Amino acid sequence: MSEDQTPTPSVPVSNFIENNRLIYLGGNIEEPKAEAIVCKLIQYECRAPGKDIILYIDSYGGMVDSFIAIHDTIRSINSPVSTICIGKAMSCGALLLMSGTPGRRFITPNSRVCIHEISMFTGGKLAETETDVKEMKRQQVQLEKIILRYTKIDNTKLAKMMLKDTYFSAAEALKNGIVDHVITSPGIVGRYIKS
Repeated sequence: MSEDQTPTPSVPVSNFIENNRLIYLGGNIEEPKAEAIVCKLIQYECRAPGKDIILYIDSYGGMVDSFIAIHDTIRSINSPVSTICIGKAMSCGALLLMSGTPGRRFITPNSRVCIHEISMFTGGKLAETETDVKEMKRQQVQLEKIILRYTKIDNTKLAKMMLKDTYFSAAEALKNGIVDHVITSPGIVGRYIKS
């Protein structure tokens, strides 16, 4: 290296993520992960209200309550939240993908989306099980309302989809209004994100 060349210091990944207001959700959506994402959303909102946040999703889904915590935080802040599916967005992960700011929901061309009926993990005494089933049905209705609100899927089609795991390619996710754009070329996301 010549004397007049100054080496460019490398930027730590954590600084890059913070500066660009990025969040990555990988794996299952459970309480510790949901708590970290909610805190990050609030932190970004407090630092620069109204500035874009980008949530990358590669998830099999997870706990409904954890999804609701993230979803409701997204809906309660001023900052637009762009959602980007990279790999997979299944179950609650799919609901988070479709919960992004309208016009800013993306999917990479080889990714897939899956929606299905809520899964039950109950046990114990009969009375307790009956209470759990009643609550699960209430949550199922709640999740179906979210899907109907954010997509082009109607009640009849959704009822059929809920009978089993229903998978969508990137093109199918776009057609059904789960996302707004398929990322077919570099820079497409940047067109919709404020600098």
